[in-house]
Amino acid sequence: MLERFISMLSTTLVTEKIKFLPKQIELSQLVEQIQKRVIVQNNVTLTLLFLQIGFRINETMLQNKRAEYGKQIVPTLSAQLETKYDRSFTEKKL
Repeated sequence: MLERFISMLSTTLVTEKIKFLPKQIELSQLVEQIQKRVIVQNNVTLTLLFLQIGFRINETMLQNKRAEYGKQIVPTLSAQLETKYDRSFTEKKL
């Protein structure tokens, strides 16, 4: 399921091309269009990253079972990732 989702999003992002604008449209509009596309691609990429982290935690650490120690794994992993990558790897996102 995850692989199909990743494939679908990747194909959409790679095959979609930037539309050329008529000459009369301001360059600022072109910049804004590209900025919006970058934001969307960034959000999709981060969403996929957090999905993959969640699946990896579930499969590797929890072995597809709900366990009491699972409640400790996410906070610990979150703290380690935030320390190493200085990003917002909050418990909620993981």
